[in-house]
Amino acid sequence: MGPGARSILVVTSSPERRRDWAAAVGGGRTSIETCPGPYDRCPLVAGLGSCPLVARADLVIYDVEAASPRSFGLVMQAHPNAEIVLARDRVVGGRHRPTVVLRRASPACG
Repeated sequence: MGPGARSILVVTSSPERRRDWAAAVGGGRTSIETCPGPYDRCPLVAGLGSCPLVARADLVIYDVEAASPRSFGLVMQAHPNAEIVLARDRVVGGRHRPTVVLRRASPACG
């Protein structure tokens, strides 16, 4: 990726949503990583205080179905400057698409 490229993290427990959401938001100037959501080995759930995937992402798209109040709170608290979108799934033409429910912009975004 070159200058000006964005890094996006897609967090959802659904493999189909991870695939389709990543394809929907990806592009030539975008790097996409995915995560199945909070689980036993999740650094935030384990109490390690930070998630390396969130830390290196410019934007985190978090599936509302993968976001328990506790796990979503951990992400928000551990990464106060991260741009985070809470999204709901919608199927369009047989493909999953993220629909914004809530957005917290990073301080740099205003």
